[in-house]
Amino acid sequence: MTEQPYSIPRFVAMMLLAFAGLAACVHFLNESSIQSITRAQALSSAEHLSRRIATEVADLENILAGQNPSNQSQQQLRAVAMTEDMVKFNLYNKQGDSVLRLDKSGQDPNPNTPLKHHNPDVLEALTDGQAKSVIKEATNDGTSGSDVLVEAYVPVVQAGRTLGIISVYVDQTQLDSRLRSQL
Repeated sequence: MTEQPYSIPRFVAMMLLAFAGLAACVHFLNESSIQSITRAQALSSAEHLSRRIATEVADLENILAGQNPSNQSQQQLRAVAMTEDMVKFNLYNKQGDSVLRLDKSGQDPNPNTPLKHHNPDVLEALTDGQAKSVIKEATNDGTSGSDVLVEAYVPVVQAGRTLGIISVYVDQTQLDSRLRSQL
């Protein structure tokens, strides 16, 4: 049995392949970390908004039943809509029917779409009292590229009862950029 002579080109090729694999792993871990952090932050924001709505909106049960909000509730809901990193929110009853949608302008941005058509797996998870987030890429006005939006769904709970579901679109562009610059 004769020993093969040491091959420098083969060794270099193997090392380059190993470095490429390592770089791919680091990139994957960084991307996974960024997504996990932005999702967690969006869920935290959505949970905060859900608690605010549950405690500050007096006629919440009536709104979820399809009635128009009182003047006081309209003001409170507009204040919620002005939250810094929130783009818009949708309020759904327990059956997943959209009852209220507000953006920062205080207007209903789109026609109502039942959650069972928009995102049926979320409706199923939320009826069990679980929260869920979905990362979405959305193009803004075209001047500054792509925004990172996280749509977070959380139950609206009042006195231990799940009354409905809130879907909050949270702008995570700044957080995403900050994390990418640090990693």
